[in-house]
Amino acid sequence: MGLSSASRLRRDQRRAGKNGLIQRYETNSVYYLIGRFEILWIYVIFAIKLMLMKEGILQHALILSEEAYIAFEENSPLRHELIQGNLYQIPGTTLTHNDICINITLLLRNILRSQGGFFKVQQESVKVQVSKDLDYTYPDVVVISDPRDLESQYIIRYPPVIFEVMSKHSRTEDAADKFIRYKNIESLHNYILVDSEKRLVEVRVKRDNGIWESESYLPSDLRFPVPYLGVELDFDAVYEGVKAA
Repeated sequence: MGLSSASRLRRDQRRAGKNGLIQRYETNSVYYLIGRFEILWIYVIFAIKLMLMKEGILQHALILSEEAYIAFEENSPLRHELIQGNLYQIPGTTLTHNDICINITLLLRNILRSQGGFFKVQQESVKVQVSKDLDYTYPDVVVISDPRDLESQYIIRYPPVIFEVMSKHSRTEDAADKFIRYKNIESLHNYILVDSEKRLVEVRVKRDNGIWESESYLPSDLRFPVPYLGVELDFDAVYEGVKAA
């Protein structure tokens, strides 16, 4: 017995819907595979160049565009800085380091929320563009005060305040090398170094003439300032839950 016109129409609609789902699945699968292939290609080239660097054949690591860098980081289990177009893996951190970063972030968020105004605080996993060139890094804690930084979900370009939590392995990098790069950020006014092995904080401030000045603070000071924000952070609260010397 033949199907009625209405039955045939419903059958054809079900088939068309099923075929449409299959086609969309196949299309999405192709795009997924292409994306994975691109990331795999970057990993392969990166590994080859690292091997050549170890052999002394190459002097520079993998050079990436900003778009390729963002795509690479989204799919990488590890974080990497991009300095002068060169990709460098960021080492892991300790529980103490992470606890201090969390404490600073929560303190700043609570204080700034009560003050009102446009301020956001981000921690460790958001990239900051250090210069107009291909220089990007991950500060431990960074403050956002410029609405233009909301235009991108991946990169902060106008930070006024940056915190780095130092360890014995990162002390030279944070205090010297990173600071040299961070000074290229025109919007940066405060660079604050928090020691994770002893209770010591160094506050660096850029004056109106562009000269940077530094002052160190000890637990006996009870608090240390974040001048650009017009606030002070409590020493005990910053080091809460950690065993610093």
